[in-house]
Amino acid sequence: MLGFLGAVVFTLALTLPPLLSAPADIGRMSAAVFATSYTQALLVSVLSGAAWDLGGTARFAFLPMAINTLPLLILPALMHFRRPQQTASS
Repeated sequence: MLGFLGAVVFTLALTLPPLLSAPADIGRMSAAVFATSYTQALLVSVLSGAAWDLGGTARFAFLPMAINTLPLLILPALMHFRRPQQTASS
């Protein structure tokens, strides 16, 4: 299940920047998405280790991962995907 969810997150990280930004902004949007996702991955890893230490059993390590995944399951269904309008430049 975690592998499937990881694949969904990775696919979203690769496909959302071109869908949600203008062609000139794809590089910046991609950089922001990757910086956010890697920061989140680091924080969830640290929080999972802390949850394991505090809970005393390995099953508590999955709690931060599950909490982190919930918005990723809900938010894409609520997004409206439209290509940005390209302006005519002279």
